[in-house]
Amino acid sequence: MKRIIPFVMASILAEITSAQVVAWTKHVPRNNGLVTYSPGLSMDDQGNAYCLTDAIPYEIRSFDWSGAPLDTIDPAQVNFLKAVQGGHLVTGSFNQNISLGGLELETNDGQTRSFLVKLGPDMIAEWSVLGIPVGSGSVYVQSMGVSPSGRCALLLIVNGTVQWSGLQVTGSLNDRFLLVFDESGEAEWFKWIRTAEGYNVLNSQFIQTAISDAGDVWLSTYYSSTLVIGSDTLPAAGLSSYDHFTLHLDANGDLAGSLHVPSLPDRFGLYCTGIIPHIDGTAVWVGGFHDGANLNGDILNGNGHTEALLLHLQNDAQPSQILRGYSDLGSGFGDIARDPVSDDLIIIGSAHGHLTFVDQEIDMNTYSYTYAIQLTADGSFGPFVGLTRGQNNVGGNSSHVTNAVIRDGIAYVLGYVGLGGKRWDGTNLPEGLTLSRIIPSDRVGIHETVLAAPRIWPVPASDFILVDGTWRAGPVRLIDVQGRTMTVRSSGMDGIIRIDIQHLPAGSYNLVGEHGPMGRFVKM
Repeated sequence: MKRIIPFVMASILAEITSAQVVAWTKHVPRNNGLVTYSPGLSMDDQGNAYCLTDAIPYEIRSFDWSGAPLDTIDPAQVNFLKAVQGGHLVTGSFNQNISLGGLELETNDGQTRSFLVKLGPDMIAEWSVLGIPVGSGSVYVQSMGVSPSGRCALLLIVNGTVQWSGLQVTGSLNDRFLLVFDESGEAEWFKWIRTAEGYNVLNSQFIQTAISDAGDVWLSTYYSSTLVIGSDTLPAAGLSSYDHFTLHLDANGDLAGSLHVPSLPDRFGLYCTGIIPHIDGTAVWVGGFHDGANLNGDILNGNGHTEALLLHLQNDAQPSQILRGYSDLGSGFGDIARDPVSDDLIIIGSAHGHLTFVDQEIDMNTYSYTYAIQLTADGSFGPFVGLTRGQNNVGGNSSHVTNAVIRDGIAYVLGYVGLGGKRWDGTNLPEGLTLSRIIPSDRVGIHETVLAAPRIWPVPASDFILVDGTWRAGPVRLIDVQGRTMTVRSSGMDGIIRIDIQHLPAGSYNLVGEHGPMGRFVKM
């Protein structure tokens, strides 16, 4: 996997361009309080999108490409939903019986329990792990991070003693526990997070947890007291200030590095909305800042509003690059996602008025809007892509984005528009949830056209495979279940190609061409 450093600019245009195309924007109107915020976006193997609505309890809903949303799971108290290899991971807390993907989760004592459930591509539960209080107590899930292969890190609020998958933790409501699971739901380790003074620690709104396939964990939020992570202590924050920290923990749960960013006195500082870890120990961090913060001597002052911020964090969690978005009325990034095949990233954000980010500018007067920007694996930025517009900022209405995923080279962005929202082309959208599909320009026409499906044989194979079909000229790659490129083979526009696989370990592999997935095969 390539390290995204340094950040460079590749033919930047100071306006919205057509280098990438918004193929469509689906919409779920607001209805009886539903669909105003989504803490999760996931895709199945067929490219169907699933998201959470803020109904109470939460519901998982899908986007039917004919335009109508579907209720896919009985209402459940689901907090987070994320895509993994071969399906989805969902987590949440409950104090009454719920149904989730055909699985009945029960509680007979009224105590608050938590769950981690693996759903297959068909949204049917494959396995589950429960956090069960011992005696009186409760456990809530506050944040969730997953890796492409399905490793999971949960940040928990625990009151009393709770058992999770063979591990037992005890704490008070002011304590947090970082609990890490492998791909099958087996607990690997946990880390106790608390404050020395006993004040409430870790804001519940801006917590981001991420984990790589290698097991490195990143945790980012802000706090207002002396913070103790296992046996490590972070500096105290002022009681009326909100200091930020980002931690990097290795695969054993040991602290590899930390970034502490004090806010200016009596101010609110940095907040994080997304982290993407690399297997080389670095990570890309996106978020924003408000009022003022001291980032290693660099004073960030938003002058009373939020501004976007992108950091490239090294293994010790210190930033090697700091990129700031300037807006006269406020801005901030919303999420970041990686293409598991190409390592390209998509970064999404929201802004009001005039925004400048590196060499690029958008000027929407006083209106709110959302956008996406591509960051390639070699560190080059692509141009802005406009998504949705909100009403005039003075009216208090907004347009924002919360989640992004990349599937087969296509980016999907989940967001929300307020009253008077519009697509970027100016067509009206009722208040509610939006899902936009972004296609890179060099793939327009490829993903929108039905191509002859390649035929792969023999299956299973031992020494070689033969591939017969029609596809775009270019390299064909064999990708293992962890998203690693194992073999690259050039191809023409059609015909039969032979690919030697004797050197590959036994297992399942994906065949990926320039146009996207071509099929799967099994090496004996």
